[in-house]
Amino acid sequence: MKNKILIGLVLFAFTLGSCDSWLDVAPDDQVNEETLFKTGEGYRTALNGVYKDLSVTSLYGREMTWGFLDVLAQCYDSWSINSGHIYDKALSYKYQDKEIKSLIQSIWSNSYNAVANCNNLIDRAQKEDPSKFAEGEEERNLIWGEALALRAFIHFDMLRLFAPSPRVVKAAGDDKGYIPYYERYGSISEPNLSVTDILSKVERDLLKAKELVGACDTIAEHMIWHKTSYRMAGGEGSDDPNIPKDLFYTYRGYRMNYYAVTALLARVYSYAGKHQEAYQQAMEVIDAKFVESGISYPCFNFTATTDFANNYKLYDELIFTLSNKRMVDDYSTYTTGASSSNTRLFVLADDIYEYDSDDQRYEKLFSTSIDGAMSKKYMKQTAGSYGDNMIPMIRLSEMYYIAAEAQYKLGNVSDGISLLDWVRMKRGIRGGQLEELISDESEMEYELLKEAIKDLVCEGQAFYYYKRFNQKPDSKAEFVFPLPDNQTIH
Repeated sequence: MKNKILIGLVLFAFTLGSCDSWLDVAPDDQVNEETLFKTGEGYRTALNGVYKDLSVTSLYGREMTWGFLDVLAQCYDSWSINSGHIYDKALSYKYQDKEIKSLIQSIWSNSYNAVANCNNLIDRAQKEDPSKFAEGEEERNLIWGEALALRAFIHFDMLRLFAPSPRVVKAAGDDKGYIPYYERYGSISEPNLSVTDILSKVERDLLKAKELVGACDTIAEHMIWHKTSYRMAGGEGSDDPNIPKDLFYTYRGYRMNYYAVTALLARVYSYAGKHQEAYQQAMEVIDAKFVESGISYPCFNFTATTDFANNYKLYDELIFTLSNKRMVDDYSTYTTGASSSNTRLFVLADDIYEYDSDDQRYEKLFSTSIDGAMSKKYMKQTAGSYGDNMIPMIRLSEMYYIAAEAQYKLGNVSDGISLLDWVRMKRGIRGGQLEELISDESEMEYELLKEAIKDLVCEGQAFYYYKRFNQKPDSKAEFVFPLPDNQTIH
């Protein structure tokens, strides 16, 4: 790995009028590092290659979002998953099955290979002369910061998969090592660290990333970059002089922008049980605003329920998304029965949404038939919309869930319930009902778990919510993946 770096070459070729083409890619290739990093453009290419690598089907393009992880969270009706299919084995948590072991190995190796590429960028960028970059030190720091944030993002998910939750660790007095934290480029072996140590390193990287990325993203004239039409569509067709002409600075929602880093930090603090810190980070995202024509607007908005029918991704709320141009085709394999075993993924919508006809997610975001309900999140978006390529990673509702839990557990009971109720009302549900259901911390966690699954179904987060609250979706559920037989990275 000293002389070669395996990346997805990213061409900065945008097709006017099509937001899905913001990340056009050429075939993977092995590129000589010295050639790649000879120019600032090479750094851009390497960074975008990491984003592309995270979008493959073995990672967030399927298995770590609407595929394997949501199967483990029991989000799908088991009858539609044919016997012998890998997802049928996953329903019973057969982690030692040869096929599942191979899938877990793929998640591990692809994730840590992406970390290695992040480390190469980090190592080089922090030493690089800023004059090599088109926008000087600002661009150098942006690339450096995004790579740090991605390294933290990947390690955090590896921790959530291959180690017990902090709640379980604390109860057991467990301080043994579970996974390595790779932060030296070229290293192919590092010691396994404890959950506490991994979380500490993730926090460190994200705080530094906030500093580096924030120097660009939070400048007053740059805040408008976080407006939905600019964050997700690059401001196509806009004549706003504040929109950058350099395409590297557009589509910030598809990158580890400042608020994506902040939201991830909120997620990490919440997982670690640091509720005051989690609340502060979540509220920074919720309160983020830009100014347009002298008027202040929130950067992230809940999608109006009247728009659900033509905005299945609810992308107004997305703080960070990945991109996969084959997403619609890949997902259709599991909705049309075109998979090799005729397996289809019918969401247990009636159970998840509690038969609540007021809930507009239940009413408008599923394609229903006599056989069951399929999520529209990864189906072809309706005419006049965009987002076919989007893989939701972090959304606004999660910030409210984090803030709600934090407030409740910090003693601000009514504020916590109100924050949770606010999301429900934005989904069409009548407010005020939660006060009758929540009288202690365990009931708050139960209601929060249900609401998070409703909003984040098919996004891979349900498994982590079950794990964090130590609530099994099935009596056989196992929350800790076994380490792969081959733990090396290449």
